[in-house]
Amino acid sequence: MRNYIPVKKKKATKVYLDENYIIVKLYSTEIVKLNSREVILNSGGWSTNTTKNRINQSLTENGINMSVYQDNRQWFIRYNNEDIEFVDGICIKLVWNYRPCLPKRF
Repeated sequence: MRNYIPVKKKKATKVYLDENYIIVKLYSTEIVKLNSREVILNSGGWSTNTTKNRINQSLTENGINMSVYQDNRQWFIRYNNEDIEFVDGICIKLVWNYRPCLPKRF
């Protein structure tokens, strides 16, 4: 099993906040911008395994059940049981499916 290293500690990757988003930057490209309502993904034209891995790790670390995968050199996004073609700058509105946590009876 490989050791887990948080995305903010990965080489060439920075995580920061602006007024509305958590932003993950790989080298000079903002690859992920997210908040509680939406996720914006961007490869900056760098369709590499590193870019894809950093995007996926960022999504996982922020509790978003979404992933980017590759099929026949084409990137796709898997979200909400749908496959969406990856396009730089794509904005995906988040749907939060949750069950309220009911208090335990003592």
